[in-house]
Parts: sequence; structure tokens; C-alpha cells
Amino acid sequence: MNKTIRPAQPSPQLYARRMQSGLYLDNEDGLQKRCACCGEHWPADTEFFQKRAGGDGLDSHCKDCRNTQTAIKKQERKHGYGNTH
Repeated sequence: MNKTIRPAQPSPQLYARRMQSGLYLDNEDGLQKRCACCGEHWPADTEFFQKRAGGDGLDSHCKDCRNTQTAIKKQERKHGYGNTH
């Protein structure tokens, strides 16, 4: 069974910078993070973002965007696009 994990709260300084920049949104639904790809705000947990090493422990892209990017890169490799050799 997959368990949703809410990473540790970022440091107060990082939290303040990200709130000011619009990366974070804190509302009645809790802390949300903006996806760097689609621009949508999603709950800041592992249901929507993969775990990554970083300030808040979450990837900068939501899982849907990351999966789409991975599928595109896989197709490009399969068909030889982007090869420099």
C-alpha cells in the first residue's frame, strides 16, 4: 500500500522566500507547491511530487509532468533523437 508522505517543513528562511516568489501557496487545503512545468499548485506531498534531495525534499515537477517528460525522452532514445554519436 502506497503511503502519502508529507516531507519536513522547509527552513523558515526558505519557506518565506518560496511564499514570496509564489512557489508555495498556503491555504485551507494546507501547503501547496507550484509545478515548474505546468504551473499548477499541488499539495506538497509525495502523492503529487516525487521525493528528491533538496530544500523541501520534493521534485520541482509534479508526477504527471515528470512522467510525461520521461515518456518523451524514452521515445526520443528509442528512435535515436538527441544522439550525439
